[in-house]
Amino acid sequence: MRIKLLDIVQVTALGFGLAGLGCSAKGSVKIGGETEKAEKATKAEKPEKAEKVAKAEAPAQAPASAEAEGMHKHKMDAAPTATTPAATTPAATEPAQAAAPKGKKSKRAAFNRKTKRVDIEDKVQFEVNMAEIKAESNTLLDDVAQVLSENPTISVEIGGHTDDTGAAEHNRKLSASRAEAVKHYLVSRGIAAERLTVKGFGSDKPIDPEKSDIAREKNRRVEFLVTSP
Repeated sequence: MRIKLLDIVQVTALGFGLAGLGCSAKGSVKIGGETEKAEKATKAEKPEKAEKVAKAEAPAQAPASAEAEGMHKHKMDAAPTATTPAATTPAATEPAQAAAPKGKKSKRAAFNRKTKRVDIEDKVQFEVNMAEIKAESNTLLDDVAQVLSENPTISVEIGGHTDDTGAAEHNRKLSASRAEAVKHYLVSRGIAAERLTVKGFGSDKPIDPEKSDIAREKNRRVEFLVTSP
């Protein structure tokens, strides 16, 4: 009888244990099902969140892309287009004249020691029937002044000459006035006045005695005769 009661108690305890295990299993199954549901929900939310984030970031990235595209287009527009220069036929040009050596002034006046004159390569030009020197002759007289500066011991007679047209007395006065105008110019360029004398010869000393226009052109002139030393 004692054995049977013991067995009944053991069996009953075992039954309760099994029942508890069943409840635990049920609870585990229930909890496991809820966990599985939560995981599925989380997995379902992740793509939705990722999609929302992607949509939210897309507008921010679009302007950057548009800006980058605009900058690229601007660079392409600003880049110079390489062009092949058109072939041109060289135009015929006259040979260039040799320039005077740098630092050396081209002089049209020189001291001729043999003839005792300051020779000039051109004529001093005056206004018609006047003692006014034309501007085109200024550089020529500058060269004369330079020669006199380089030879400070010489004195010069400035002789004025005309052609044979007009009254002789008028021509002498005109030639003397022209010589005086030349003296005044040389003094303005630093030549001492006492080194310069003037004389008007009119038409008394022609180079060419002919009565042609060419001869008269030659006879209208200014000469520089060295008087000392």
